[in-house]
Amino acid sequence: RVPVHRRYLNLATVFLVSGLWHGANWTFVVWGAIHGVFIVTSKLSLGLRDRLVETLRLPSKLVRGSRMFFTFHLVLLSWVYFRARNLSEANHIVAKIFTDLGGRLYLPGLDHFVYGLTAIFILLLVDALHERWQVGSLLPRWPVALRWSVYAAFGVIILLMGVFNGSQFIYFQF
Repeated sequence: RVPVHRRYLNLATVFLVSGLWHGANWTFVVWGAIHGVFIVTSKLSLGLRDRLVETLRLPSKLVRGSRMFFTFHLVLLSWVYFRARNLSEANHIVAKIFTDLGGRLYLPGLDHFVYGLTAIFILLLVDALHERWQVGSLLPRWPVALRWSVYAAFGVIILLMGVFNGSQFIYFQF
């Protein structure tokens, strides 16, 4: 066991080193540092946040949902630094996210946007069905022809919507 301040320093160091592990670029160091700050801040503020939730008597689903929402968006924002070519570019992108609210929605390919929304809707529908009826355990009991029709439909969807170009795996770019 180590003192609390040492534990937080160790956590921050692990995330900083994980940034360095991804490459010798300041963007990765900042990406790791951001995650270190997030985790240490989360640990330090947990008691205060729990007391606030208790005092305000917030519903647990609201608390859980808001925590997931904030975590997702903080991590998403940190990925700007991971993918940017340099710190100037990353800072510019982050600044534009928060300042360029001109009401325009950039959709380079509306068809991809519609495909994405359709896929999200289908996944949410399947998840809801699975929560209610355990669809995964029903499928093997379906008649063979129906079951294979579903498999074939998924195969066709993958062929139609899949990305099959030879894009390079991200870690080979370093």
